[in-house]
Parts: sequence; structure tokens; C-alpha cells
Amino acid sequence: MAGLKISGELSIYQVGELKQQFQQALAQALHEQSPLELDMSEMSECDGAGLQLLLSVAKSASEFEIAVHLVHTSPAMQELLNLYGLAPRFVMKELAHE
Repeated sequence: MAGLKISGELSIYQVGELKQQFQQALAQALHEQSPLELDMSEMSECDGAGLQLLLSVAKSASEFEIAVHLVHTSPAMQELLNLYGLAPRFVMKELAHE
């Protein structure tokens, strides 16, 4: 399964450098025809730019019928996704490879 571990902030200051990592992970998922697993266990916060990056990845993945799994998502992140009605775009998982 293709994956990426997000550490620290997913914010406007990191989006530029993380975008390429997300694209590489998505390319690997496409090559493997497997879900893209984003481990969020070490993510400390997410702002609007970070949320936009997640949505961009989810949109690109859906165009290729690739699921995006959010693993170890904090309650605050789950609440944010629910608040904006975005949770259905992702599969929430507690443990990798469930």
C-alpha cells in the first residue's frame, strides 16, 4: 500500500514542499492500484491551505478510482472534516492496514 507520514504542521508554510511528496505517493498508489494511506499520527495542526492540499489529493485520487485513507487522524481533524462535510471523501482508519 502506498503511503505518506505527515509530521508536524500541514499548513501554508509546508504545503509547497509537501505537495510534491503527496504527488509521489499518489503516483505510487496509482502504480500499485492500491489506496493512498496518509498517516496523520504525528501531524500537529492543519490550516486552510493544508486542508486544500488534502482535498486536492483526494480529488486527484478519485479521478483514478484510488481511495485515500487517513490513518490515526486526531479527533480535532475528524471534527474539522465533519464540520465542512468533507469526511466522506476519505476513509478514516485507526491502524494501518486494517
